[in-house]
Amino acid sequence: MSRHDWYRNKKWDGDIEAAFTAKLKRARDKSQYLRIQASILADSQPEITLQLLEQYFALGVHFDYAQAWLDKARAHLSLDQLNQAIQAYQSALAREVE
Repeated sequence: MSRHDWYRNKKWDGDIEAAFTAKLKRARDKSQYLRIQASILADSQPEITLQLLEQYFALGVHFDYAQAWLDKARAHLSLDQLNQAIQAYQSALAREVE
């Protein structure tokens, strides 16, 4: 992975998290990097996805807000949390209406 793809990790551990956090602190558009990284981990590490998306949503509304809700739904589905997944899908649809 090139140094430009620091937000596209397919695996996650303490070292990767530390490197990601360090780069994120220096990034201008933190929301986009959080959302992309969360999306990549949604199926394999859904707990991490939910943590990253919590940070993403705390930054306010961005152009990819609906996609973040879809990523959250995928993470919940990976955890067999159907009700939370449905709520996230509903939030994605509501954002698209806006």
